[in-house]
Amino acid sequence: MTQENREAYFELSRLPKFEYYAKPRTSCSLVTNVCELLRCKETDAALCLCGREEKYRRGEVSDFEYFKELLLSLPTLKGTHVFDLLHITLLELCGEELASRKSFSEEDICLLWAAANEKIFELCGGDHNELLKKYNVEKLYRCSVDDENKECDEKCHTSDKCEALVFDFKGLDFIRPDPYHYKLATEKKNRGEKLNNDEKSIILAQEIYLLLSDKSRGKIQLHLRCDENTDTAKDIINYLKDRKFSLDIFLAFSGEGSVEKLISLCLMSDENIRIYPEIVITKTDSFENLKRRLRLLFGAYPAENIRFGGAVTDSPTFFFEHILFVRALYSVLFEIENDEQKAYEKVRKILR
Repeated sequence: MTQENREAYFELSRLPKFEYYAKPRTSCSLVTNVCELLRCKETDAALCLCGREEKYRRGEVSDFEYFKELLLSLPTLKGTHVFDLLHITLLELCGEELASRKSFSEEDICLLWAAANEKIFELCGGDHNELLKKYNVEKLYRCSVDDENKECDEKCHTSDKCEALVFDFKGLDFIRPDPYHYKLATEKKNRGEKLNNDEKSIILAQEIYLLLSDKSRGKIQLHLRCDENTDTAKDIINYLKDRKFSLDIFLAFSGEGSVEKLISLCLMSDENIRIYPEIVITKTDSFENLKRRLRLLFGAYPAENIRFGGAVTDSPTFFFEHILFVRALYSVLFEIENDEQKAYEKVRKILR
Protein backbone atom coordinates (compact mmCIF):
# COMPACT_ATOMS: atom_id res chain seq x y z
CA MET A 1 0.00 0.00 0.00
CA THR A 2 1.42 3.39 -1.00
CA GLN A 3 1.66 6.27 1.46
CA GLU A 4 -0.92 8.13 -0.66
CA ASN A 5 -3.34 5.22 -0.30
CA ARG A 6 -2.80 5.11 3.45
CA GLU A 7 -3.59 8.81 3.74
CA ALA A 8 -6.66 8.46 1.50
CA TYR A 9 -7.95 5.51 3.56
CA PHE A 10 -7.48 7.46 6.76
CA GLU A 11 -9.25 10.59 5.52
CA LEU A 12 -12.13 8.64 3.98
CA SER A 13 -12.59 6.45 7.06
CA ARG A 14 -13.11 9.59 9.18
CA LEU A 15 -15.96 10.95 7.05
CA PRO A 16 -19.44 11.14 8.68
CA LYS A 17 -21.04 7.70 9.03
CA PHE A 18 -24.77 7.08 8.65
CA GLU A 19 -25.82 3.64 9.83
CA TYR A 20 -29.25 2.23 9.01
CA TYR A 21 -29.16 -1.49 9.75
CA ALA A 22 -26.84 -2.26 12.68
CA LYS A 23 -28.50 -3.05 15.99
CA PRO A 24 -25.61 -3.02 18.49
CA ARG A 25 -26.17 -4.48 21.92
CA THR A 26 -27.79 -1.87 24.13
CA SER A 27 -25.85 -3.22 27.14
CA CYS A 28 -22.63 -1.78 25.70
CA SER A 29 -23.08 1.86 26.77
CA LEU A 30 -20.13 1.49 29.15
CA VAL A 31 -17.01 -0.18 27.72
CA THR A 32 -14.47 -1.49 30.20
CA ASN A 33 -12.33 -3.56 27.80
CA VAL A 34 -11.82 -4.40 24.14
CA CYS A 35 -13.69 -7.73 24.34
CA GLU A 36 -16.93 -5.85 25.05
CA LEU A 37 -16.46 -4.13 21.69
CA LEU A 38 -15.42 -7.23 19.76
CA ARG A 39 -17.88 -9.81 20.98
CA CYS A 40 -21.03 -10.27 18.91
CA LYS A 41 -23.12 -13.09 17.44
CA GLU A 42 -20.70 -13.38 14.55
CA THR A 43 -17.58 -13.83 16.69
CA ASP A 44 -19.46 -16.38 18.82
CA ALA A 45 -20.31 -18.29 15.64
CA ALA A 46 -16.74 -17.99 14.33
CA LEU A 47 -15.33 -19.61 17.48
CA CYS A 48 -17.86 -22.41 17.15
CA LEU A 49 -16.91 -22.98 13.50
CA CYS A 50 -13.26 -23.10 14.54
CA GLY A 51 -14.10 -25.97 16.89
CA ARG A 52 -13.68 -24.02 20.12
CA GLU A 53 -15.48 -25.14 23.25
CA GLU A 54 -19.14 -24.27 23.77
CA LYS A 55 -18.31 -22.25 26.89
CA TYR A 56 -17.15 -19.35 24.67
CA ARG A 57 -20.59 -19.06 23.07
CA ARG A 58 -22.35 -19.40 26.41
CA GLY A 59 -20.32 -16.56 27.95
CA GLU A 60 -18.81 -18.79 30.63
CA VAL A 61 -15.29 -17.39 30.25
CA SER A 62 -13.68 -14.09 31.20
CA ASP A 63 -13.44 -11.28 28.68
CA PHE A 64 -9.67 -11.80 28.43
CA GLU A 65 -10.08 -15.53 27.77
CA TYR A 66 -12.57 -14.78 25.00
CA PHE A 67 -10.24 -12.18 23.48
CA LYS A 68 -7.32 -14.62 23.66
CA GLU A 69 -9.29 -17.38 21.94
CA LEU A 70 -10.33 -15.02 19.14
CA LEU A 71 -6.75 -14.03 18.45
CA LEU A 72 -5.56 -17.64 18.53
CA SER A 73 -8.31 -18.46 16.00
CA LEU A 74 -7.31 -15.73 13.52
CA PRO A 75 -5.06 -17.93 11.32
CA THR A 76 -8.01 -20.32 10.86
CA LEU A 77 -10.38 -17.44 10.13
CA LYS A 78 -8.22 -15.79 7.48
CA GLY A 79 -10.30 -14.83 4.44
CA THR A 80 -13.52 -14.42 6.42
CA HIS A 81 -15.51 -11.32 7.29
CA VAL A 82 -14.71 -11.83 10.99
CA PHE A 83 -10.98 -11.91 10.30
CA ASP A 84 -11.08 -8.66 8.31
CA LEU A 85 -13.16 -6.87 10.96
CA LEU A 86 -10.93 -8.04 13.81
CA HIS A 87 -7.87 -6.97 11.85
CA ILE A 88 -9.30 -3.47 11.25
CA THR A 89 -10.25 -3.18 14.92
CA LEU A 90 -6.76 -4.14 16.07
CA LEU A 91 -5.19 -1.75 13.54
CA GLU A 92 -7.36 1.10 14.81
CA LEU A 93 -6.80 0.41 18.51
CA CYS A 94 -3.31 -1.08 18.65
CA GLY A 95 -1.40 0.20 15.60
CA GLU A 96 0.04 -1.65 12.62
CA GLU A 97 3.15 -3.07 14.26
CA LEU A 98 1.23 -5.11 16.82
CA ALA A 99 -1.89 -5.83 14.75
CA SER A 100 -0.30 -7.08 11.52
CA ARG A 101 1.49 -10.15 12.82
CA LYS A 102 0.56 -13.47 11.20
CA SER A 103 0.07 -15.16 14.56
CA PHE A 104 0.13 -14.10 18.19
CA SER A 105 2.11 -15.44 21.12
CA GLU A 106 0.85 -15.30 24.70
CA GLU A 107 2.99 -12.19 25.20
CA ASP A 108 1.59 -10.56 22.03
CA ILE A 109 -1.98 -11.15 23.21
CA CYS A 110 -1.27 -9.53 26.56
CA LEU A 111 0.32 -6.54 24.81
CA LEU A 112 -2.66 -6.18 22.44
CA TRP A 113 -5.12 -6.45 25.33
CA ALA A 114 -3.35 -3.71 27.26
CA ALA A 115 -2.84 -1.46 24.20
CA ALA A 116 -6.45 -1.76 23.04
CA ASN A 117 -7.88 -1.06 26.50
CA GLU A 118 -5.59 1.92 26.94
CA LYS A 119 -6.65 3.29 23.54
CA ILE A 120 -10.35 2.87 24.34
CA PHE A 121 -9.93 4.79 27.57
CA GLU A 122 -7.94 7.49 25.74
CA LEU A 123 -10.61 7.82 23.02
CA CYS A 124 -13.77 7.82 25.09
CA GLY A 125 -13.10 7.05 28.74
CA GLY A 126 -15.24 3.94 28.34
CA ASP A 127 -18.33 5.80 27.06
CA HIS A 128 -19.61 4.05 23.92
CA ASN A 129 -21.54 7.12 22.73
CA GLU A 130 -18.33 9.14 22.93
CA LEU A 131 -16.57 6.47 20.88
CA LEU A 132 -19.28 6.80 18.21
CA LYS A 133 -18.61 10.53 18.07
CA LYS A 134 -14.85 9.97 17.79
CA TYR A 135 -15.50 7.89 14.70
CA ASN A 136 -17.90 10.51 13.33
CA VAL A 137 -21.03 8.39 13.56
CA GLU A 138 -23.66 11.00 12.78
CA LYS A 139 -26.76 8.89 13.21
CA LEU A 140 -27.65 5.39 14.22
CA TYR A 141 -31.15 4.37 13.20
CA ARG A 142 -33.25 1.57 14.57
CA CYS A 143 -36.68 0.98 13.15
CA SER A 144 -38.45 -2.37 13.48
CA VAL A 145 -41.95 -3.58 14.14
CA ASP A 146 -40.47 -5.68 16.94
CA ASP A 147 -38.93 -2.68 18.72
CA GLU A 148 -40.86 -0.91 21.44
CA ASN A 149 -40.14 2.38 19.67
CA LYS A 150 -41.23 2.24 16.04
CA GLU A 151 -39.67 5.62 15.24
CA CYS A 152 -36.05 6.15 14.26
CA ASP A 153 -33.89 6.21 17.36
CA GLU A 154 -31.22 8.90 17.08
CA LYS A 155 -28.09 7.98 19.01
CA CYS A 156 -25.98 10.95 17.92
CA HIS A 157 -26.75 14.46 16.73
CA THR A 158 -27.08 15.05 13.00
CA SER A 159 -27.45 18.13 10.85
CA ASP A 160 -28.76 16.10 7.90
CA LYS A 161 -31.49 18.02 6.03
CA CYS A 162 -33.19 14.88 4.69
CA GLU A 163 -35.40 12.76 6.88
CA ALA A 164 -34.45 9.10 6.67
CA LEU A 165 -37.06 6.42 7.27
CA VAL A 166 -35.76 2.87 7.73
CA PHE A 167 -37.99 -0.17 7.21
CA ASP A 168 -36.96 -3.81 7.27
CA PHE A 169 -39.33 -6.12 5.38
CA LYS A 170 -36.89 -9.02 5.19
CA GLY A 171 -38.83 -12.26 5.61
CA LEU A 172 -42.15 -10.53 4.94
CA ASP A 173 -44.52 -10.31 2.00
CA PHE A 174 -46.04 -6.91 1.31
CA ILE A 175 -49.62 -6.71 2.59
CA ARG A 176 -51.57 -3.68 1.37
CA PRO A 177 -52.51 -1.83 4.56
CA ASP A 178 -55.79 -0.34 5.65
CA PRO A 179 -56.74 1.55 8.84
CA TYR A 180 -58.96 -1.25 10.23
CA HIS A 181 -56.40 -4.08 10.04
CA TYR A 182 -53.63 -1.70 11.12
CA LYS A 183 -55.65 -0.84 14.25
CA LEU A 184 -56.20 -4.54 15.04
CA ALA A 185 -52.51 -5.36 14.58
CA THR A 186 -51.27 -2.45 16.71
CA GLU A 187 -53.72 -3.28 19.49
CA LYS A 188 -52.45 -6.86 19.47
CA LYS A 189 -48.86 -5.65 19.58
CA ASN A 190 -49.62 -3.25 22.44
CA ARG A 191 -51.11 -6.15 24.41
CA GLY A 192 -47.74 -7.88 24.14
CA GLU A 193 -49.05 -10.64 21.88
CA LYS A 194 -46.85 -12.11 19.15
CA LEU A 195 -47.62 -10.82 15.66
CA ASN A 196 -47.74 -13.04 12.59
CA ASN A 197 -45.87 -11.97 9.45
CA ASP A 198 -48.94 -10.49 7.77
CA GLU A 199 -49.63 -8.31 10.82
CA LYS A 200 -46.00 -7.15 10.93
CA SER A 201 -46.19 -6.24 7.24
CA ILE A 202 -49.46 -4.33 7.71
CA ILE A 203 -47.98 -2.27 10.55
CA LEU A 204 -44.82 -1.44 8.60
CA ALA A 205 -46.69 -0.59 5.41
CA GLN A 206 -49.21 1.63 7.19
CA GLU A 207 -46.40 3.38 9.08
CA ILE A 208 -44.75 4.19 5.74
CA TYR A 209 -48.06 5.48 4.36
CA LEU A 210 -48.73 7.68 7.40
CA LEU A 211 -45.20 9.11 7.48
CA LEU A 212 -45.19 9.91 3.76
CA SER A 213 -48.68 11.43 3.97
CA ASP A 214 -47.53 13.93 6.58
CA LYS A 215 -47.20 17.13 4.53
CA SER A 216 -45.19 18.86 7.27
CA ARG A 217 -42.19 16.64 6.54
CA GLY A 218 -39.44 17.79 4.20
CA LYS A 219 -37.45 15.67 1.77
CA ILE A 220 -37.80 11.96 2.51
CA GLN A 221 -35.33 9.11 2.09
CA LEU A 222 -36.82 5.63 2.45
CA HIS A 223 -34.20 2.99 3.30
CA LEU A 224 -35.77 -0.35 2.51
CA ARG A 225 -34.56 -3.89 3.17
CA CYS A 226 -36.46 -6.76 1.56
CA ASP A 227 -35.78 -10.34 0.55
CA GLU A 228 -33.47 -10.86 -2.40
CA ASN A 229 -36.23 -12.29 -4.62
CA THR A 230 -37.39 -8.64 -5.08
CA ASP A 231 -41.15 -9.38 -5.10
CA THR A 232 -41.78 -7.54 -1.83
CA ALA A 233 -39.72 -4.53 -2.93
CA LYS A 234 -41.56 -4.42 -6.26
CA ASP A 235 -44.95 -4.48 -4.52
CA ILE A 236 -43.95 -1.68 -2.11
CA ILE A 237 -42.60 0.50 -4.94
CA ASN A 238 -45.79 0.04 -7.00
CA TYR A 239 -47.93 0.85 -3.95
CA LEU A 240 -46.01 4.09 -3.34
CA LYS A 241 -46.08 5.03 -7.03
CA ASP A 242 -49.85 4.52 -7.17
CA ARG A 243 -50.19 7.08 -4.36
CA LYS A 244 -48.00 9.64 -6.16
CA PHE A 245 -45.57 10.00 -3.30
CA SER A 246 -42.36 11.85 -4.08
CA LEU A 247 -39.22 10.42 -2.47
CA ASP A 248 -35.88 8.67 -2.89
CA ILE A 249 -35.78 4.94 -2.15
CA PHE A 250 -32.51 3.26 -1.19
CA LEU A 251 -32.75 -0.50 -1.59
CA ALA A 252 -30.51 -2.58 0.66
CA PHE A 253 -28.28 -4.77 -1.52
CA SER A 254 -26.27 -7.58 0.08
CA GLY A 255 -23.99 -10.27 -1.26
CA GLU A 256 -26.95 -12.62 -1.59
CA GLY A 257 -28.63 -10.42 -4.19
CA SER A 258 -28.66 -10.54 -7.97
CA VAL A 259 -27.36 -7.44 -9.78
CA GLU A 260 -29.83 -8.07 -12.58
CA LYS A 261 -32.83 -8.12 -10.20
CA LEU A 262 -31.56 -5.04 -8.36
CA ILE A 263 -31.24 -3.05 -11.58
CA SER A 264 -34.74 -4.11 -12.65
CA LEU A 265 -36.01 -2.47 -9.45
CA CYS A 266 -33.94 0.69 -10.02
CA LEU A 267 -35.49 0.93 -13.49
CA MET A 268 -38.91 1.32 -11.84
CA SER A 269 -37.86 4.93 -11.07
CA ASP A 270 -40.08 7.68 -12.45
CA GLU A 271 -40.42 11.47 -12.09
CA ASN A 272 -41.64 11.14 -8.49
CA ILE A 273 -39.71 8.20 -7.10
CA ARG A 274 -35.99 7.60 -7.64
CA ILE A 275 -34.56 4.22 -6.65
CA TYR A 276 -30.89 3.58 -5.83
CA PRO A 277 -28.86 0.60 -4.62
CA GLU A 278 -27.60 0.79 -1.04
CA ILE A 279 -24.76 -1.56 -0.15
CA VAL A 280 -25.34 -3.42 3.11
CA ILE A 281 -22.60 -5.58 4.60
CA THR A 282 -23.42 -9.04 5.93
CA LYS A 283 -21.39 -11.92 7.37
CA THR A 284 -20.19 -13.17 3.95
CA ASP A 285 -18.56 -9.84 3.10
CA SER A 286 -14.87 -10.38 3.57
CA PHE A 287 -12.69 -7.68 2.01
CA GLU A 288 -12.16 -9.76 -1.15
CA ASN A 289 -15.83 -10.78 -1.45
CA LEU A 290 -16.92 -7.17 -1.03
CA LYS A 291 -14.57 -6.03 -3.79
CA ARG A 292 -15.85 -8.82 -6.03
CA ARG A 293 -19.49 -7.84 -5.68
CA LEU A 294 -18.73 -4.14 -6.13
CA ARG A 295 -17.00 -5.00 -9.41
CA LEU A 296 -20.08 -6.98 -10.53
CA LEU A 297 -22.41 -4.11 -9.63
CA PHE A 298 -20.24 -1.47 -11.30
CA GLY A 299 -20.22 -3.58 -14.45
CA ALA A 300 -23.88 -2.67 -14.94
CA TYR A 301 -24.63 0.32 -12.70
CA PRO A 302 -22.94 3.75 -12.40
CA ALA A 303 -20.75 3.69 -9.29
CA GLU A 304 -21.46 7.30 -8.30
CA ASN A 305 -25.16 6.57 -7.75
CA ILE A 306 -24.79 3.88 -5.07
CA ARG A 307 -24.94 4.56 -1.34
CA PHE A 308 -23.75 2.72 1.75
CA GLY A 309 -26.37 1.65 4.30
CA GLY A 310 -24.22 -0.01 6.94
CA ALA A 311 -23.96 -3.51 8.34
CA VAL A 312 -26.39 -6.16 9.55
CA THR A 313 -24.70 -6.77 12.90
CA ASP A 314 -25.15 -6.53 16.64
CA SER A 315 -21.50 -5.57 17.11
CA PRO A 316 -20.80 -2.38 19.11
CA THR A 317 -18.00 -1.69 16.60
CA PHE A 318 -20.40 -1.60 13.63
CA PHE A 319 -18.63 1.59 12.49
CA PHE A 320 -15.52 -0.43 11.58
CA GLU A 321 -17.68 -2.05 8.88
CA HIS A 322 -17.75 1.41 7.29
CA ILE A 323 -13.95 1.43 7.22
CA LEU A 324 -13.96 -2.03 5.59
CA PHE A 325 -16.39 -0.77 2.95
CA VAL A 326 -14.34 2.38 2.28
CA ARG A 327 -11.18 0.35 1.69
CA ALA A 328 -12.92 -2.07 -0.66
CA LEU A 329 -14.69 0.74 -2.54
CA TYR A 330 -11.54 2.83 -2.94
CA SER A 331 -9.60 -0.21 -4.12
CA VAL A 332 -12.19 -1.07 -6.81
CA LEU A 333 -12.61 2.51 -7.99
CA PHE A 334 -8.85 2.90 -8.26
CA GLU A 335 -8.81 -0.19 -10.52
CA ILE A 336 -11.50 1.41 -12.68
CA GLU A 337 -10.12 4.97 -12.78
CA ASN A 338 -6.41 4.18 -12.53
CA ASP A 339 -6.18 7.56 -10.84
CA GLU A 340 -5.92 8.03 -7.06
CA GLN A 341 -7.52 11.47 -6.98
CA LYS A 342 -10.52 10.47 -9.12
CA ALA A 343 -11.08 7.36 -7.00
CA TYR A 344 -10.86 9.46 -3.85
CA GLU A 345 -13.38 12.01 -5.15
CA LYS A 346 -15.85 9.29 -6.19
CA VAL A 347 -15.69 7.65 -2.77
CA ARG A 348 -16.39 11.01 -1.11
CA LYS A 349 -19.38 11.52 -3.40
CA ILE A 350 -20.80 8.07 -2.60
CA LEU A 351 -20.38 8.63 1.16
CA ARG A 352 -21.88 12.13 1.19
